[in-house]
Amino acid sequence: MTLYLPRTKRDRAQLGTTFKAPALSRLCPVTAYEAWIAASGRTEGPVFRSIDRRGNISDEGLHGGSFMPLLRALFYAADLAAPDSYSSHSLRRGFATWANSNGWDLKMLMQYVG
Repeated sequence: MTLYLPRTKRDRAQLGTTFKAPALSRLCPVTAYEAWIAASGRTEGPVFRSIDRRGNISDEGLHGGSFMPLLRALFYAADLAAPDSYSSHSLRRGFATWANSNGWDLKMLMQYVG
């Protein structure tokens, strides 16, 4: 799956960045994305959107500050130790550690995590 992000933190020229997400056998981002698109019925616009208590999906994307509270709520629900100590970078670092220990090619891993 190829993703185009019009803005990223490291894109100083503001040209946008293209990322490739490979299909994985477990916890596959491609499968999760396809399932979300099928369930939401959305074909364009932001991927991450708010959903109200009635199940209505917003047309607007999630605010950047919404991600960590949602993530930490999931960590609390999963009963992880010290859920407030995790960040979005923890997920990136954890994935990189997992991929490295599972024999991913270092160059491919570096391209994947940016």
